[in-house]
Amino acid sequence: MVEQQQQQSSSSRPSYYLFIAICSLTLSFGAAVGVNVQKMSMMKELKLKRRRVYYLQPLWMCGMVIIIIDALGDFVFVGLAPQTLLAPLGVLSLGWNIVLAPIFNPTEIVTKKVVGATGIIYVGSILTVLYAADTNPNYTLETIEQYATTRTFILYIIGCIVFQLGLAYHGGWMRRPRN
Repeated sequence: MVEQQQQQSSSSRPSYYLFIAICSLTLSFGAAVGVNVQKMSMMKELKLKRRRVYYLQPLWMCGMVIIIIDALGDFVFVGLAPQTLLAPLGVLSLGWNIVLAPIFNPTEIVTKKVVGATGIIYVGSILTVLYAADTNPNYTLETIEQYATTRTFILYIIGCIVFQLGLAYHGGWMRRPRN
């Protein structure tokens, strides 16, 4: 009896995750729409002589409401599916933005390089979702402390810090006037 329930539960899991994935994709699309509506509002406001602050622009507020609804939906779905499924789908909002930016803001130019890079992101996200684990491991505080003190993790943190400092240094170097 227990085995039948487990088999039935595991067989319905893919359709459940498909529903969650579709909802997550819809929410990432909504986030891109919200951001582009806000940008469109700001561009229209630049053309006016007397500019209003963002929160007094109806179109900008409409975009903000869309983004808030999207964030609430993300909050709900994070509890319903593994993060290994939802995180890559959230990244797809970048792809939606590439598609929607020229529609909402005709001055935006999308190059072949941007489309190619977005395609790579989409392929990576799809592969990550297809091969993602369907369980969420539960770690105790002691286990997390053990992982945080391993040599690999410490080297990873040091590498991240060095990389960030290198980017900051390089960014400062790029802005310095050259003789």
